[in-house]
Amino acid sequence: MPEANIIARSTVSSRYNVDMFFDQYESIITHPNFKLEPHRIWNLDELRVKTIQDTSKSLSENGLKLVGQITSTERALFVRMCCCLNAIRAALPPAYIFIQPSNPCDEQLRK
Repeated sequence: MPEANIIARSTVSSRYNVDMFFDQYESIITHPNFKLEPHRIWNLDELRVKTIQDTSKSLSENGLKLVGQITSTERALFVRMCCCLNAIRAALPPAYIFIQPSNPCDEQLRK
């Protein structure tokens, strides 16, 4: 993990910010018009997935020249995968976010 991410996470999750978050959270939960039902509590997790598999070492007999591992020579890209699950174990299908490489023509169109 890069050093900048560690510093950013440590400043965001300071004791003051965490206490402030839970104070506001408690005020929302204890509000008379708020009904906390399990099917309304959702968790979204995001992770990076490689588009090209890693080749691993494989065992074969001595003298055997062909081992069944083929992978693309192109550079591996990462896609984002988002998974949603709620408190009653209902899940939404995973969403994949493909990051498109920047194109100089797109930059000119945005201006």
